[in-house]
Amino acid sequence: MRNDPHNRSAVQVIEDHYHKLLHHTSMTKSSFMMSVREHYEANVAPGYRAVKFSQSDIAGGRDAETFDRFLDPDSTVRLPMELIEAILAAFPAEERFALQTELASRQGMLAVHMPVEGNSEDTANLARLAKETGEAMIAISKLLEDGKIDHNDRAHAPEALNEIEQAMSCLAEIHQRVIDETGIRESTVVPIGNGAA
Repeated sequence: MRNDPHNRSAVQVIEDHYHKLLHHTSMTKSSFMMSVREHYEANVAPGYRAVKFSQSDIAGGRDAETFDRFLDPDSTVRLPMELIEAILAAFPAEERFALQTELASRQGMLAVHMPVEGNSEDTANLARLAKETGEAMIAISKLLEDGKIDHNDRAHAPEALNEIEQAMSCLAEIHQRVIDETGIRESTVVPIGNGAA
């Protein structure tokens, strides 16, 4: 079913996040495609470019129409795989991470930010954990309006799963940082329930 992130194609996931981006931000189809083109041409050498952008379309309108055809499930034109990195890069940071999280979850993985240098990283990670956890709790609360989670919550389940997976990604990132920075081995951590009474 289309609303289940695990039963959708990668192109459908990208399409949904793309339309959310257009709906919830000031970005237009043309400005998005101009950003895609900029990232693509900056990172793919001319001799290796299979995707051809319009040479006369400064505003990006024609390229935006081509992109719409790439996303159209009834179109015979398919989204080129080599364009995906540029598409991801064209999303603003928060929306990009949400898209990466959902794409990773389809493969049974979590999207985790690579650590960066700087004294403010840990504080920023904690703030992000609080934000992601709060959003997950809000999404879960929609499932619990009748006091339980069951088949009647199917409509809200994709949103809840997406928010939970983003919170899990953030928590996994902090978990790894604690191990890396403290030098503690995971085997020394006492599992919950196995400690002294």
